[in-house]
Amino acid sequence: MTKVMRYRFRVTGTVQGVGFRYFTEKIGRDLGLTGWVENSQDGSVVGEVQGEESRLAHFTRLLQDGPITAEVDAVVCTPCAARTNEESFQIHTS
Repeated sequence: MTKVMRYRFRVTGTVQGVGFRYFTEKIGRDLGLTGWVENSQDGSVVGEVQGEESRLAHFTRLLQDGPITAEVDAVVCTPCAARTNEESFQIHTS
């Protein structure tokens, strides 16, 4: 049985105005994860992601690489409560 986890993440660096949210949405959907992503007022990108632990690890590695247009300084993930009412990975309007 696979364990479903949920993480809150924050990505810092040059991550706004470079397509980072669209990149994050695409990799989340491609990996079969659910959650959301949005720009934060402090210049970071934040969100939550949920799915199988191995897929979350892959998601995190891809966030660290980011799209070619971004410069990622750090990715910080913290566990949070899982949700049962999400069906996809989405961009929240900021």
